Amino acid sequence: METNKGFSPVKVAGRLASICILSLHVVFLAVPDALADSASKAQRLFNRLAGYPLPLNDPRRSQMQSLIEQGRVLDAARIASQDDNFLNLTVRQFAAPMSNRAESPRVPLNDFIAMFIGTTRDNRDARELLSGNYLYIGNSNDPSFRSSCTSPSCSYSPSPMATQAHFTAIDRTNLAKHLLRIQPQRPDISDAAGVLTSYAWAESFFSAGTNRRATAYALQEFLCTSIQEMADTTLSDYRVRRDVDRAPGGDANTYQTECRGCHTGMDGLSGAWAHFDYNPDNRILQSAGIRGKMNQNNAVFPGGHITVDNSWVNLFTRNQNAALQWRGSMTGRGVSEFGTMLANSGAFSKCMAKRAFFRICHREPESSEAALINGLKEKFEASGYKLRALLEETATLPVCLGE
Repeated sequence: METNKGFSPVKVAGRLASICILSLHVVFLAVPDALADSASKAQRLFNRLAGYPLPLNDPRRSQMQSLIEQGRVLDAARIASQDDNFLNLTVRQFAAPMSNRAESPRVPLNDFIAMFIGTTRDNRDARELLSGNYLYIGNSNDPSFRSSCTSPSCSYSPSPMATQAHFTAIDRTNLAKHLLRIQPQRPDISDAAGVLTSYAWAESFFSAGTNRRATAYALQEFLCTSIQEMADTTLSDYRVRRDVDRAPGGDANTYQTECRGCHTGMDGLSGAWAHFDYNPDNRILQSAGIRGKMNQNNAVFPGGHITVDNSWVNLFTRNQNAALQWRGSMTGRGVSEFGTMLANSGAFSKCMAKRAFFRICHREPESSEAALINGLKEKFEASGYKLRALLEETATLPVCLGE
């Protein structure tokens, strides 16, 4: 009987056997590859959140790896964020740049940073950071704190120099365990506003000047928007103070096209700080009357605005500034109400999402990743403004895990 040319049952059987062996080889290779991938993700996820490599023999490694293999990456992130160094390192470095003019993460512990760490640890609404009347200090009632902090300054005192010495003393303690929330923030401050009335903030932004710096940096640090980006020359300049020349260098056009755009909105908001100053003795001053710095150089343009109280008005709400998603009242009195307005804006949530991305992913988000940032912003708000949840969500992004 004639057979088809080239057809051999023996050859076919051999080819099928080869294919089966190759398929099994691929399967066996794929399993270790998948395990290796989940192991590397677990290591990367832990490192992103805790700030140091997870030891090979640490039981959390296999726990996180198992959760990742089940697709429960966020649950794995929650294991990592329970490590004390999540607060002691990651949250500290998240907060530190916002506390100083140089925007450096390498600054000594201060009351501003401690408030961020404590608020995150206690899972409190992050909007309190801009309006709350509280402070986090070392817990001298905790025996383990007393054994790790033996300086006399470990015991907190609300006096200016003693407060700064206290945070220097507790800098090397386990802040994740040893911070204690106290209220009020300080007995001498009636208009407390979280980090906006901290010693660190006051030293950087209340010292000398006209208190405009405090407004400009509040917008920059908590809305991630510079005063130059917010400048709007179409607004009424009725709140611009008397120390601003309306014709610098004899040219009125310079004021109209350059100075007015920033000062219109900045001066409108800066009344919030009218009662505050910071003197060379490291003391925050809150007075019943208006600080002289608010009305200095009043002969430059006598027809300008005179600060008579701590009222403020947000004029930066139109044109490009509508994108900041303002919510609630656009007028108020004092720093706490000013901080409340900032914290309720969509820009605050988006700014915290951008800062979380930078801290966790170790780079600035690209313009093509705007949807990722908006997604983090929405989840941050949905969580009740919990910073821990925001940082955990950020760490699970594929672009942070290297997928």
